[in-house]
Amino acid sequence: MSDHTQIKITEIYQIQSDNVFKYIYYMVRDQHVAEDLTQETFINVYKSINEFRHDSNILTWILKIARNVTFDYLKKKRIKNLIDIDRLVNSLKNEQETLNELLIQSEDVRNLYQSLNALKKDYKEVLILRKINECSIKETANVLNWTEDKVKSMTSRALIQLRKEYKKGEEKINESFR
Repeated sequence: MSDHTQIKITEIYQIQSDNVFKYIYYMVRDQHVAEDLTQETFINVYKSINEFRHDSNILTWILKIARNVTFDYLKKKRIKNLIDIDRLVNSLKNEQETLNELLIQSEDVRNLYQSLNALKKDYKEVLILRKINECSIKETANVLNWTEDKVKSMTSRALIQLRKEYKKGEEKINESFR
């Protein structure tokens, strides 16, 4: 590859790596794995940059690669996505929360992640792309190979299901405090 291409890859990495990491992290829920998969994604980007056709934006193309890398990993490992409570508690401690606020917040966040992880794969993925990574409907459609209408309807259905799962979790939390 030319020096120009390497500079371009470096710029793309600097601009897009946080978005790619965030997407992968929410899929695998493990920082170290997400870092490794992000690197693997950009190795694949480097190897196939000449195949990018510019018919979508670069982030959409990279997220497709990240999606494939992540699914390959999940298939190989067959892991179940769980929240890492220790990491959450440590990050919240840094914000000087009181113990009571910390417990309430960590239960809410834990419930949200557990609710997200309880969703079927399509719902989980569309919510991560649309609501966490803040991809547009068009970008999400390109990443998932769906129509824009399907993205809209699946997002709506996924949010309804997420609310149901979240309420179930709240009920469990409330029962544990009785």
